[in-house]
Amino acid sequence: MQEYQRKQLLERIDRESSTLGVEIPDRIEVQGEAVELQEFVFEVKRRESVPPGERDRVEQAKRNLRR
Repeated sequence: MQEYQRKQLLERIDRESSTLGVEIPDRIEVQGEAVELQEFVFEVKRRESVPPGERDRVEQAKRNLRR
């Protein structure tokens, strides 16, 4: 993944309506670990809010993507 693609994905994650009209890769590799990015984004977006028990997982995913 190129740097500009990574930055675009990070911007989309931080926006409220990040998936409308945008193609999100099915899977990406972050520091040698495969991440099912599309599944993760849609799972988080389906919820009205992120439950307290899942917030850490979402924040950790964002930190990993930023690296």
